[in-house]
Order: sequence, then C-alpha cells, then structure tokens
Amino acid sequence: MSRQRTSFAIGIGLLAVTALLHLGAIVGGLPDPATEAEATLFGLLESYEFPGVPPLTLGEVLRGLSLSFSVFLLGLASMGLTLFRSGATSDVLRSHAVVLAGTTGILAAIGIGHFPLPPTLLLGAAFGAFVLSIVFAGRSAGGQ
Repeated sequence: MSRQRTSFAIGIGLLAVTALLHLGAIVGGLPDPATEAEATLFGLLESYEFPGVPPLTLGEVLRGLSLSFSVFLLGLASMGLTLFRSGATSDVLRSHAVVLAGTTGILAAIGIGHFPLPPTLLLGAAFGAFVLSIVFAGRSAGGQ
C-alpha cells in the first residue's frame, strides 16, 4: 500500500476513533457533582429552558450538538472508508484528502479554545495524516 493510501487510512481511522470516544462520553453522562457549586451548575443545565417549540433545556441542546458532532465525524470517516475501499485513484484520494484536511484542521483550531484536549489532539493528528496523504500524492505524481 502506498504512503498516500496509508496516511489517508490513518486519517479516517482517527476520525472514527474521535467520534466513538465522543459518543461514549455522551452516553456515559455527566459525573456526579463533586461540590455544591457543581450541583448547582448541573441543576441549571437541566432546568434552564430555551424558548421555542418544543422548549429545550440547555443540557438537551448541548447533548444534541454533541451527538451531531459524533455523527458528522462518523459520516466523514464512512465516506473516507468507502472511497478508500473503492480503489480510488491517487488524484481522487488527494482531492478528498484536501477537503478532509481542511475540515479537520478547522475543527482542531476551534478545539484549541473550545474542546477538551483529547478530541483536539485526535483532530490535529487526523489533520496531519490527511496533509501527509496530500504530500505523498504530490511526490508520487512527481516521480519521486
């Protein structure tokens, strides 16, 4: 297997791992509050309602966004795996690696100030794998 395909496969694997770890954290739920302040914050999370139809609590909105993030990453990983297994040409893989590098790079940059460290690092590693896939595609096209 070429270095381009190997790097692409690592990138899609990292997307899938990130999504599944994130999904596991959502399903696991919040930890028990350690302090009275945490108990108050958790209570607000489940009691503060946004107006709308239907009215949703802040916790429900955040869980929905978290589930959407996991589904989005699994969708990207599934698309990448489908493309990878189809025997796509180097040019097609490169084109998709550019899109995936852009997406994961932006998500990792957002994560620096807004996500916990593990998903930010995993997204950064996926970004690096997709960038390497692009570089290796350029080298093989150049005859090196």
